[in-house]
Amino acid sequence: MGLAVAPYCAIGIYQRVRTSLISAIILLWHRVAPEKLQTLATLPHFYIRYTVKVGVIMQEIWKDIPSFEGKYQVSNFGNVKSLNYLRTNTPRLLKQNNHKDGYKLIGLSNEKTGKKKYFTVHRLVAQAFIPNPENKATVNHIDGNKANNHVSNLEWATPQENMIHSFKIGLRKNQHKGRSRKRSSGKRYNGIYKSPVLGQKGVNNHNHTAVLQYDLNGNFIKKWDCMADACRFYNANSGAISQCANNKRKTAYGFIWKKPS
Repeated sequence: MGLAVAPYCAIGIYQRVRTSLISAIILLWHRVAPEKLQTLATLPHFYIRYTVKVGVIMQEIWKDIPSFEGKYQVSNFGNVKSLNYLRTNTPRLLKQNNHKDGYKLIGLSNEKTGKKKYFTVHRLVAQAFIPNPENKATVNHIDGNKANNHVSNLEWATPQENMIHSFKIGLRKNQHKGRSRKRSSGKRYNGIYKSPVLGQKGVNNHNHTAVLQYDLNGNFIKKWDCMADACRFYNANSGAISQCANNKRKTAYGFIWKKPS
C-alpha cells in the first residue's frame, strides 16, 4: 500500500517544486525585463496566463477594441489578438510594430474598406481597462519603458503631467540650459542683441505662429496660439515642431503637430 502511494507523493512534491521555481523565475524576470512577461505567459504548461507583481497573481483579461467588436481584442497584459485571423475563425496574437519614438503599434484592418489603421497599444490598454473620469488626453508609462504596456504600468495624464513625469525619471533633460543662441548672421550672442520683439512672448510677439497638437492616434489635444508657448511648455526645440507642422516629419516629441487650416 505504501509503495503504491509513494509515486503519487513524489509527483505532488515535483509539481509544488516546479510551481515555486516558475513563480521565482517570473518574479525575477519582472524586475529585470517587465516587457518580456507576455512571452513567459505563453509557455505551454501555463493553463491560465498570469504574471507575478508584488506577490499578486493576475489573470490575463481580454476586452473588445471599440469599433472592432468581435474582431480584435486587447488584454490587460498589453497583447492584441485577432478573433478571426486570416478569416480562419481561429484567434491569434498579433505582432506589434515599433514606432521610432519607442511606442508599440498595432495595425487593425477594417473589413469594409480593407484599409489598415495603426493604434498605439498603450492607449488601447488604457481605454479598455483604466477609467478616465477627468478625460485626460495622454497615457503615461509609469516606469518610463514605452514597451511595457501592462495595465499596472499605465496611467492617464495631462500633457503637463506627462512631461513632468518624464523629467522626474530622467527621460528628458533641459535642452537649452547653458546654451547660447545664434543670430541669422551665425555669430553667437548671449542676450545682448536687442530687437523690437525681444522679450515679447506668446501672442504678444507679432511673429507668433499657431499650431494644433494631436496624439499619435490623431486625437486632438490642444490648439496653441503660439508655437513658442508649446516649445516652452515641453522644453522642446521649435525646429522639430515646425518641421512636423510643415509635413517634413511625422511626429515631434511624441505628438503630431499641424498648422490650422
